[in-house]
Amino acid sequence: LGATKSDPRPLRIAFHSEPAFPAAVHPDCRAAVEDAARLCEELGHHVEEVSPGHDPPALARALVIVLGSNLAAEIKEAEKIVGRRATPNDFQLTTWISHMVGKAVSAQDFLVALKSLQAEARRLVHVYRDYDLVLTPTLGTPPIEIGALKPQGVDAVAQKLIAATGWSAPLSIPKLIDRAAETTFSFVPFTPIANITGQPAMSV
Repeated sequence: LGATKSDPRPLRIAFHSEPAFPAAVHPDCRAAVEDAARLCEELGHHVEEVSPGHDPPALARALVIVLGSNLAAEIKEAEKIVGRRATPNDFQLTTWISHMVGKAVSAQDFLVALKSLQAEARRLVHVYRDYDLVLTPTLGTPPIEIGALKPQGVDAVAQKLIAATGWSAPLSIPKLIDRAAETTFSFVPFTPIANITGQPAMSV
């Protein structure tokens, strides 16, 4: 509480609107972070635009594999608790498909993906070593309507078919995992970095 009563020292702030995951960042989101950066500079902080140098496709694919694998493990544990097999009717379609991705990849795939995320976290420590905080957009687009992220058209039909039949073969195809990753992270191409690195973060 005492900290709220004193002026903060000038901070070293890095800012950017370069997405960590495949996404076309909306101009409004870029403008918002630039406006916030100007405000911070006017308040006396040192503000500098920095390129984090992510590899968005590789990062997205690794995170989809890690998230799917963890989800598959959690559902398997839940089955033991409730004493029955889980079914697609127990979950939202995208959750079930993500769990199927986790079941489709190998333990080797999971560990390689996990290590790549850990390597990215270590790399970012060096990228941001001279800064107190990093300012980015929260979303890749302005807020969207409820339901807009649900699978549509051919993707929806394909996912329902895969979920209903339990046919996981397509989910092991790299291009399909990449497409799922692009769809998943196009709306939130910035915030998962906090999950990967374990750094404290907030949306303002």
